[in-house]
Amino acid sequence: MNCALILRTYPGALIRIDCPRCKRSAQYSRSVLQQRFPLDTPMADILIALTACQHWNDEADPCQMHYPDLNHHFRNRKPIRLR
Repeated sequence: MNCALILRTYPGALIRIDCPRCKRSAQYSRSVLQQRFPLDTPMADILIALTACQHWNDEADPCQMHYPDLNHHFRNRKPIRLR
């Protein structure tokens, strides 16, 4: 069973992202993201798609982009590559 959080099950209509290292943040309504991503897209993949950061793959001091409303669930994870 896959228990990854997906766009359909994100617990809010407003989806915020934040990076304390890069000092960047943004917010999106679920309806806007639904126009760009299928409802079954994992939130980790959406975060990667929304984050174009030069520090993303810097192992010494990586980008820390995360969903602050999710208590940093995706923070400090290994990045995955989208095809």
